[in-house]
Amino acid sequence: MTFSKTLLASFAIGTMALASLGTLANAEPHEGGKGHKARGAEHFAKMDTDGDGKISLEEHQAASQDRFSKLDADGDGFVTHEEMKAKKEAMREKRKAHKEKMSDKPVE
Repeated sequence: MTFSKTLLASFAIGTMALASLGTLANAEPHEGGKGHKARGAEHFAKMDTDGDGKISLEEHQAASQDRFSKLDADGDGFVTHEEMKAKKEAMREKRKAHKEKMSDKPVE
């Protein structure tokens, strides 16, 4: 690679890196206006049902059972691939609606 090509490639990589830093710095918080750390703390508090600052095996199992029940759409005690796909699609639609609400524009 010639010097000019190396210089051009370095400049392009540096420009992309700086642009991505600006994007991250201006990134909007997720749904509810909270960042990852705040949502993680809320998730922990929700699982810590007795409020002792620790999640017991029973608390973890209860939260897991709740998530499983939400996936098991027909309530037969099993989660099928179709139920998982339906849940994923429902979440995708929820995110899309939220983005449209926040931007006041249709989202593809």
